Amino acid sequence: MHAPSTVYAAKCFWPGATEQEVERAVARLVSETGSTVAYLGSMFFPADELVLCLFEGASRVAVQKTVEGAGIPSERIMKSLWMPAVDGARR
Repeated sequence: MHAPSTVYAAKCFWPGATEQEVERAVARLVSETGSTVAYLGSMFFPADELVLCLFEGASRVAVQKTVEGAGIPSERIMKSLWMPAVDGARR
């Protein structure tokens, strides 16, 4: 990615979503990403009907366009700070 980037999380409330639907959406996300947005991964919470998609992007607007282009229902794009585990913190 050439532009300065920030980590964003797309909060996607998705009633009735199945694992297969989320997998297909992830494949679309990968094809939608470009020079200003990189898809980092997702977490699916089936019981809460929620998907959190993580991106590295030049802007919130660029990430929103990527999510919309993939046909994913997103209610909010949030600027995030990645806080990796500290050595010894995982057990």
